[in-house]
Amino acid sequence: MKNEQYKNEYDKGLLWSFLLFIFIMVLLILFTYKGNQTAIENKEITQRKGSESILVNLDNLVELSKDDQITADTLRSIFSEKQKWNLENSFNKESYTEANVIFYNHLPYIDYQNYRNDSISIRFSISSNKKESSGIQLFSYSDILKQANEYYNKGNYKKALIYYLSILNEYPNDINGSFYGGICYYNLGDFENSIILFRNAYSTGYQNFKQEANLWIAQSYIHLNKELKAQYWLKNVIEENSYYANQAKQFLENIGVKKND
Repeated sequence: MKNEQYKNEYDKGLLWSFLLFIFIMVLLILFTYKGNQTAIENKEITQRKGSESILVNLDNLVELSKDDQITADTLRSIFSEKQKWNLENSFNKESYTEANVIFYNHLPYIDYQNYRNDSISIRFSISSNKKESSGIQLFSYSDILKQANEYYNKGNYKKALIYYLSILNEYPNDINGSFYGGICYYNLGDFENSIILFRNAYSTGYQNFKQEANLWIAQSYIHLNKELKAQYWLKNVIEENSYYANQAKQFLENIGVKKND
């Protein structure tokens, strides 16, 4: 009788141990999922600047008005019109070194799929029951890029920027992170950082986004009231005689300076 009682208690103990194990595993899965979600909520991220690291506080950034933003719809329209213009005007692109591209939401990205094998880390923090925990989640390059594109496409520039900057933390010369990160900074009114990233978007060899970057560097300087620097970049755009030349001329006129013939 006692053996049977002990057996029943032993079986109950095993059952409770198993249920406790299941409960712990469910909690771990939930916290891991929450960690992935919270990674994009983190408002501070370390961005490499040269050999140094700086902490970027996204809470301090304020979006430009919708009309002044470079939205995903605006960018799609620009690239479509530019392609037509290049064909109609027989624009010579041979002077540009361009890489193959892939498209997410009909927006072009440099195709690094065979060259970006390392995982990219994003630091996250979780607040639950007045307790805070933090950690690092690892993502593939393509997953980071797709998620960044999704947020940019939806106009959530702060979340998109976190992902683009995380790419630059791992690959400081990445053109995708630089170009689209520069756009996010621009849309958030941080023109100093937008200039840094736009310049980096074609300084590493491939020039797929050089024309756009040059124009938006000039516009960033206009926002910063640095007209002499804006003039310099606008004149570079005009001299290339690209799709953006007439737009650059208009900007020069707007700041009271006309380019001498």
